[in-house]
Amino acid sequence: MGIMKNIEIEIKENDANDNYLADKLGISYEELKQLTFEKKPNIDDPYSRIIIFDITKSPRIILAKIKHLQNGSFVNYCLKN
Repeated sequence: MGIMKNIEIEIKENDANDNYLADKLGISYEELKQLTFEKKPNIDDPYSRIIIFDITKSPRIILAKIKHLQNGSFVNYCLKN
């Protein structure tokens, strides 16, 4: 299999894996399950996703732990290792 195919498989697996997302955000999987959020593709980078948190429904103490949180409500993370 080619390198690009391997990257494509890795991205699909990581995109579907909430444990991967929790690790990228710097929180536990249990904390992630307490948050209300939406995953959106990043138009500028097909290898990343934008996670938008509902700050009215998500515990602030967990939101405060999230790495690279921007404007208190969203983060951009890469799907490649």
